[in-house]
Amino acid sequence: MAAPPPPLPRRDRPPLPDPRTFSPPGPQQPYPSEGAFSPQQQPSSPSSSISAPDLCQNGSDFGSCLQLNYDAISKRHEEELHSLESLRMHIFKRQKVDKEYSDSLQRINQSCERSAQFPVATTSPVVQAWKVFLQVSEKLQAQLSSSSDQMKSMIEVVDELIKNKRGAKKVSDDQRIQLDTEFTNMCNHVQDLRRDYRKHLRATEKCRNTLQSLHQKQAKANEVERSRIKRNILGQYCSCLDYTKLYEDSFALINDALSQVERESEYVQFIRDNAKDQAPIENFEFDGTLLSAPCAPSDVQAGQIVINNLTHKAMADK
Repeated sequence: MAAPPPPLPRRDRPPLPDPRTFSPPGPQQPYPSEGAFSPQQQPSSPSSSISAPDLCQNGSDFGSCLQLNYDAISKRHEEELHSLESLRMHIFKRQKVDKEYSDSLQRINQSCERSAQFPVATTSPVVQAWKVFLQVSEKLQAQLSSSSDQMKSMIEVVDELIKNKRGAKKVSDDQRIQLDTEFTNMCNHVQDLRRDYRKHLRATEKCRNTLQSLHQKQAKANEVERSRIKRNILGQYCSCLDYTKLYEDSFALINDALSQVERESEYVQFIRDNAKDQAPIENFEFDGTLLSAPCAPSDVQAGQIVINNLTHKAMADK
C-alpha cells in the first residue's frame, strides 16, 4: 500500500477590500466624508470592539463580512480535509498492522498444525488445550483478516471523501477568486460612479451659481429697464398734459374768435367777395314723370328747386 498523499498546503489570501474604503490603484483616495475604517484601521477602544457575528448582523462592513465568511468556510474545509487525511492515515496504519498481524498468525498457525498429528492428541490435555489455542488463534486471524479487508474498503471510501472534499475546496476557492474579482470590479465601478456623481454635482453647482448670477444680472437689467420705461412714460404723460393744455388754450382762442363773428353777414360778405359773373338764366322744363318713379323723394315737387344752405345754422337744423 502506497503512503497517503500529504495534506494540501493552506493558501492564505489577502482580505477582501472594504467597499466604502476601497480605491483602485491610482491617485483615487476614499472620500473623507465617509468616515469608514477598514478592519486594520478600526480604532482600538473597549467600546468599539465588535465580534464577527455582531459586525455582520449590523451590516457596518460588507467587505469584512465577506472576508469572515470566506475565512470560516476555508477553515472548515481545511479542518475537515485534515480530519479525513488523519482518519485515512489511522485506518491505513491500522489496516497495515492488522494485515501483518493476520499474516503472522496465519504463518504461525500453519507451522503449528503438524502437532495435531501426534498419537496422544486424543488423550493428552495439553494437546487438547493446544488445539483450543490454535482454534482461537485461527479465529482471531480470520477476524484480523476480515478487519483488514474492511479497513481497506474504508480507505477507498475515505479516499473518495478526500477527493470530493478537495474538489469542493477547489470549487470554493475558485468561486472565492471569482467573487473577489467581481467584488473588486463592483468597488471600482462604484468608485467610478461616485466620482462621476461628484463631477455632476460640481457641474450642477456651477450651473446653479451661473444661473443665479444671470438671474441677478437680469433682475438688475429689468429694474433699470423698468425705471427707464417708467421715466419715459412719465415724460410722455407730462408732454400729453402740456399738449392738452395747449390744445385747450388753442380751442379757447378759436371759440373766442368765432364767437365774435356774425355768421350770416360774414357768409353773405364772403359770397359777395367771391362772387363771379353769373351765367345767364336758362329756362328749362322739369320732367314730371320722374316724380312718379319709386325712388323719387317725397319732398320734391315740380317747378321747385331746393338748394341746401351750407351755413352753420342750416347744418344745425339738419
